[in-house]
Amino acid sequence: MRWASKDLARYEEIKEYLDTAILGVFRIRFDENRIGEVEEFEKMNGWLSEAEQQLKGRLFLFPPYPLYGAGIHLSDFSSLRTNFSTVILLPFQEDLETPLQEMAAGINEVVVLKKPNSFQELYEQIMAKWHE
Repeated sequence: MRWASKDLARYEEIKEYLDTAILGVFRIRFDENRIGEVEEFEKMNGWLSEAEQQLKGRLFLFPPYPLYGAGIHLSDFSSLRTNFSTVILLPFQEDLETPLQEMAAGINEVVVLKKPNSFQELYEQIMAKWHE
């Protein structure tokens, strides 16, 4: 399921099966690496879409979450726990892994994945979290 009107129209009838929210987190920067970072964003977003298709019925894919400064706020993600037993955050940039992990440390069942190098690695990380 995705954050789209046609999917959300069905949310009430299938919400009991949707236990995991997943969203990418990325920092917007306008520096010399911006083209490479946008390409990385597109690749990671594509992998998330593929994961949603393969894990349909259990995974709710939210739009990627942009960060515009240095701050990451706990309240931005903890509210998702109201509707999902697990919230998975996928950093689109490696330098976000540690700050996201530190932020999520105090929230039960908010999981930060390692930035994957392939779709298969992303898929395996999701499955591993479900089987912990």
